[in-house]
Order: sequence, then structure tokens, then C-alpha cells
Amino acid sequence: MADEGIEIYSHLWAAEGSDWVLVKVQGASSPVIYNPIDRDILIIENDEQLLRVIEAMKVAGVPVLESFPDRGGVGR
Repeated sequence: MADEGIEIYSHLWAAEGSDWVLVKVQGASSPVIYNPIDRDILIIENDEQLLRVIEAMKVAGVPVLESFPDRGGVGR
């Protein structure tokens, strides 16, 4: 997927074995981009860019979780 302006984030969905997931958060309009291995949350300050990254992640099949996973990751 070539989407100008978000290609710098392609490692979130295109890297084989990527640890990044999307997590739904109560009260938030969009899910949080989260790495359960490193326990990092990625903040993208540009709202339009954030929505495009989230959509690219969903299209690529990145899991959308209802809550934050244990530190071990998703399905590990």
C-alpha cells in the first residue's frame, strides 16, 4: 500500500512479525497504536495522518483489541 505521507509508518503493518496492534480505548474516537512487547504507544499528532495509518493497519490485518494485552504480546 503506497499512501504518500504515511509510508514512514509502514513498519506498523508491513513488517513481517510486527508487534504493533490497535487497542480500543473507552471514550476515544479511534484506537491506540500499541506495542505490547515494548509497552509503547505511538502518538501521531496529525489527526488526518493518524486516521490513515490506522486504516492501513486495519486493511493489512493488524489485530484490533478490546483491551491492552499482557506484556508478552498477542497470542504468545
